[in-house]
Amino acid sequence: MNIINDILDFSKIEAGKLELDIDKCDIYELVSQTVDIVSFGAHNKGLEMLLNITQDLPRFLYVDEIRIKQILINLLGNAIKFTHQGEIELKISQLSCSREGHSTYRFEVRDTGIGIAENKQTKIFEAFSQEDGSITKKHGGTGLGLSISNKLLALMGSHLELISLPGKGSTFFFDLPLRSEDEEAINSLNFGLIKKVLVVDDNDHSRSIIMDMLSCEHREVHEANNGYEALLQIGANRDYDVTLVDYQMPYMNGLETIKKIKKVFNPMDENSFILMHNASDHELILEACEELDIKHHLVKPIKLDDLFHAFSHIREEINPKKKPTEQAGDKLDPGSYKVLIAEDNPTNMLLARIIIERIAPNVVIIEAYNGLEALHYCQKESPSIAFMDIQMPVMNGFEAAKKILKLPHCANVPIIALSAGNVKGEREKSLKAGMVDFIPKPIVEDTFKMALDKWVDKNKILPSLGYQEPSVQEFEDRTLEHLNVGKIKEYLGDDPIVIKEILHLTLVELNETSLRFNSFLSQKNIKGLKEAGHKLKGSSMIAGLNKLVEISRSFEDLEKFEKDKVSALMDDLLEEKDLVIGLIHEYLGRNS
Repeated sequence: MNIINDILDFSKIEAGKLELDIDKCDIYELVSQTVDIVSFGAHNKGLEMLLNITQDLPRFLYVDEIRIKQILINLLGNAIKFTHQGEIELKISQLSCSREGHSTYRFEVRDTGIGIAENKQTKIFEAFSQEDGSITKKHGGTGLGLSISNKLLALMGSHLELISLPGKGSTFFFDLPLRSEDEEAINSLNFGLIKKVLVVDDNDHSRSIIMDMLSCEHREVHEANNGYEALLQIGANRDYDVTLVDYQMPYMNGLETIKKIKKVFNPMDENSFILMHNASDHELILEACEELDIKHHLVKPIKLDDLFHAFSHIREEINPKKKPTEQAGDKLDPGSYKVLIAEDNPTNMLLARIIIERIAPNVVIIEAYNGLEALHYCQKESPSIAFMDIQMPVMNGFEAAKKILKLPHCANVPIIALSAGNVKGEREKSLKAGMVDFIPKPIVEDTFKMALDKWVDKNKILPSLGYQEPSVQEFEDRTLEHLNVGKIKEYLGDDPIVIKEILHLTLVELNETSLRFNSFLSQKNIKGLKEAGHKLKGSSMIAGLNKLVEISRSFEDLEKFEKDKVSALMDDLLEEKDLVIGLIHEYLGRNS
């Protein structure tokens, strides 16, 4: 039937019998119907389907809706047919405004498929022709689709254009001068209480499109490209109103990400989750959403109307009397056990929170990202215990501790220093500032357990915390000099998905390391080398890269630029970096 319809259309156009039916068309509805027709085929091939309608596009255009849909379906169908991995994008944008009520609009379909050789790009627009004879045998078709589309566009005063490279994909596009109307068909995306949103999606284009949909001057939109980054973001920003999470992500899929977020940051009643998934995953998603109490899910590609309806329901669920940014400590009974963590590094804050919540799931954790925030909290409330980073902006840990201990209601609060600096010197300064103990970084569960055991009222507090003696087995896997995976297990538990996520992120960091250091080396920039050493030391500690920690610390301790010394350190760094990268790849290969 498709072949017959193609031939009939072709014959009608050739005979001059086909007439356009120009009428007012809801362009949002048109593209929604178009992608609904083709998206299932894309999802079945494992392709990402993207719908990109720019913000300045009017809701209504005057066009032949049936013929535009026919052209777009043909272009999208070809893109899916000749793309084996990657993504397909349908984009509509406004190019220019020639006169009042009339503008030029570009319709384009981009794919990451096999591409078309330059000497074949003219041939594909001819009737009954394809790139080569094997195409018909492999993929079917008549070779009429593009020819018919071009002839339809000729009736509209336009034509198809192509940008393509073999193996790099293709972009087909056409420009149409059209009359428009600015009449609103749906309510604008003004969601009142929804002020802060996190978008979690490993596809850069998809994430960018969704963020553009949500962007407005009164809303803050953050992004994460995997589940681990989402955990870090939420650890640093606990006041997200909505988190949109893609289902199909590597290492930690959307369901696993939401499950881990709920486990680590429970309770998160203020945060509503929207799971984004493909049509082919629909039945699986329904069951999983019910199990995890996920009330909202959207089929990709995300459409503006669907997003509006989901956010509208979430807006109704938010209690305006209960602000998501309120301190947890302000809402609890005076007798509740409160732990203050003052730490400016989001990763370390997340690690500390996870460890404390694992040891003591019933405590209230108050987060401060500098010493001044910690002081402001203590001026109103008295924490049961405080963990204070030494090096923080605005007000460092020493100053904050002194000021907090001078407050009458906080005079007996045990404050424990956290530092990655010189242990001996920092310990003495911490005790002089009035702190009772000192924990060296990187943060590990055992040291936190010992600190709580030492400084809290065991008879009153620890039984309710479910405290357990540290397991010896948990700390036995520390034998590797270059890559100690046991360290990651200490920080975040023995979860293979999380371990792989950390190692993949470590690979990215290590691959950027030599460029960063070489740049500072060529400029003889001693300050840049010291800062790069400090940054590498932090990420190396978390990943258990003991030798790299030593090398990066040597960079951090540099006093002046000595060519021979710096060159020797660079040689050590690059040699160790290559060795660690090899070990990580070997570990991931063995545990794939």
